[in-house]
Amino acid sequence: MAKNSDVGESAGVKDFFTTDRNDLYSYTECRAIGKNFLKELKQAVIGKNLQEIEEPHAKATKYLEETEILHLLEDLITKLVFKRPEKPMEFLVKEIEEFKRRGSERQSMD
Repeated sequence: MAKNSDVGESAGVKDFFTTDRNDLYSYTECRAIGKNFLKELKQAVIGKNLQEIEEPHAKATKYLEETEILHLLEDLITKLVFKRPEKPMEFLVKEIEEFKRRGSERQSMD
């Protein structure tokens, strides 16, 4: 199967949605796609009136970082692109349930 030569540090939202489903990526390449997807998502939020949204955007970003949601989303995108499951929504639900289970186990050990 062909490997997409565009995947790497410059891969992002466009590559994620337009790449042929049969392309295979290394885990490192998938990690780059996940990181760049979130960067481009953040940039899409920034509009023409930067002054108007800068404060709410900063607060939202801080919240997402403090709660580790950004890390979770990056990890989910990476796994999704790497494994390419037939049923992506079910896959994501299972991954989130596993994440919750591991969190509960860690809390009970403390």
